[in-house]
Amino acid sequence: MSFRVFVDRVNEAPELELERDDSSLIDQIPFNGFFGDDFLTLIYLSPPDAPIFHDAMRETLHVLADEKESNHRRAQAAVQVGRFVKHNAPAAPAQLGRSESLAWFELAQQLGSIVGVWELANEMLKQCDLKVSIDLNTNPLPELRARKDNARFRIDVRVAQAWYEGIRLTLTASQNNFEHWDLQAHQCAVGCIVNYLLLLPGEPPKSLRKYNGDEPLIVKRFKTLQWVAPFWDRLIESMSNDISDEVKQLLIEQKYIVSSYIPQLVQQCTETQPASFDDRNMPQANNQVQTNAVDQLVVIKGQIPTSSDRDDVLVLKQYASLQKPVRFKTFPVLEELLRMREQLFSEFPWAQDAIRVVMNDLIARRRHGVTRLGMAPVLLVGKPGTGKTRFAQRLSELLETPSSVLNLAGMCDTKVLKGVTRGWAGQRPSKIVEFIHQTQVPNPLFILDEIDKAHAGYSNGGDPQEALLDLLEPGNAKRYHDIYLMTECDLSHCLYITTANSLDTISEPLMSRLRPVHFPPPGEDHAPVLINGVVKDLEKMWNLPEGAVTLTDEQRAMLVGLSPREMRAAILDLLGNEQTHKVH
Repeated sequence: MSFRVFVDRVNEAPELELERDDSSLIDQIPFNGFFGDDFLTLIYLSPPDAPIFHDAMRETLHVLADEKESNHRRAQAAVQVGRFVKHNAPAAPAQLGRSESLAWFELAQQLGSIVGVWELANEMLKQCDLKVSIDLNTNPLPELRARKDNARFRIDVRVAQAWYEGIRLTLTASQNNFEHWDLQAHQCAVGCIVNYLLLLPGEPPKSLRKYNGDEPLIVKRFKTLQWVAPFWDRLIESMSNDISDEVKQLLIEQKYIVSSYIPQLVQQCTETQPASFDDRNMPQANNQVQTNAVDQLVVIKGQIPTSSDRDDVLVLKQYASLQKPVRFKTFPVLEELLRMREQLFSEFPWAQDAIRVVMNDLIARRRHGVTRLGMAPVLLVGKPGTGKTRFAQRLSELLETPSSVLNLAGMCDTKVLKGVTRGWAGQRPSKIVEFIHQTQVPNPLFILDEIDKAHAGYSNGGDPQEALLDLLEPGNAKRYHDIYLMTECDLSHCLYITTANSLDTISEPLMSRLRPVHFPPPGEDHAPVLINGVVKDLEKMWNLPEGAVTLTDEQRAMLVGLSPREMRAAILDLLGNEQTHKVH
């Protein structure tokens, strides 16, 4: 029933007439006559058997007005009324008093409703012609979009305060095991957490500047993340019975990406201290971002101690190049990253989880203003020969960043990772520093193969898994000590993809620094894709044009069912021994 029809029927029913000047009757109605809303007042006063009686809303209003009811039920009622007002407000005649949905959602917030907080923030965003959207399948981080072409992309500080209130309500609810919370409440809580942490408000009003102080907002968000993280885990776990395993995994991935992404922003902020840091990290409608003022890094900021050995002097002189700024590899444009994701799906269709984890991280950073190529460390877990290393190398090719494969299988000391002391046989810098020097890129991709097979030996060479702890922790990697160079190096921007056949022998501290994702073996139906991939790899290795190496249908049929590693050996055998092969 429309508002107009409702009012017409009220006017036709003498027993429901409400005089605007009847103060004694209005005084009996709570919330200032339901915030001056004639429509709600008429519904509230109507008798149950009235022909115009709006049954559900009348009951809702009575629950809301009854202070003996629990705050939980009253908060739910306030949300329902707010949505009712929002839906019906456009149809209300201008001459009649009516409330705004904001007031009802504020009341729901005061009564402890996380859904009310979420609705309140969305209504305030709507007033600024903005909206926030999150699609866990494509981008687990929030996107700020315009409702109108002339909208200003600035989050009002009141919106951020509403999200923060949602976090506080979530913390309280977690202490009570999320009693009375349904799936919608959980979803609103996740939205409040993610939006508050990543969507920074514009310049706050003068009354709030003293409270905020001079600390960058992203640093404040990082501090909030520290105490939010534990009950964020409990929030996701509490949803388990109402969501699929796939959705739960996406929510866990979202938390991981946010937790990895914010420290990167903090690091950029503290290094560059840009004057308009908040604006630079605001999501933009057209996905265009400003270029960072600082796109270079001095890897070795201190002095490299000299040596009396002539050979050492020559080597150390070469590494003086890292005492000067070297340029970062930067992200491709967003559209290219999206095409890259589809390319990987077509080349590695059996590894969709790994592709999603890696590419969601990259795409999320690019969408939110990060220009330096970066990615949180990933652990690909699967049987030998499933294509884990090849996948990592292909990712490096697409990103156009140099990569190096370090095989850790059987490694029982830290020489490769930390370097070898001067004066000893095989003296040399860390392989990590060595590769950065060779490429003059401070953020290359390192593929650490079979980390589950690295372990401490019987000598005093150290534990390679312990050495990895410092490399994979940005704070420690920023001051990583190279034994040969005898100085600290900033290795905090390196990308790492690690592989393992099993998790059993990987230490718990090392696992905490990695994002494990299953890398399954390809099925027989993936044979055509695998064959094409191996053939293209051979063409590149032999410096042949695309299409130079071909296989007959009979040869291809012989390769079905083989693993990528077995397939490569078989193709070489076919091409080398089969007289009917075709090489153009």
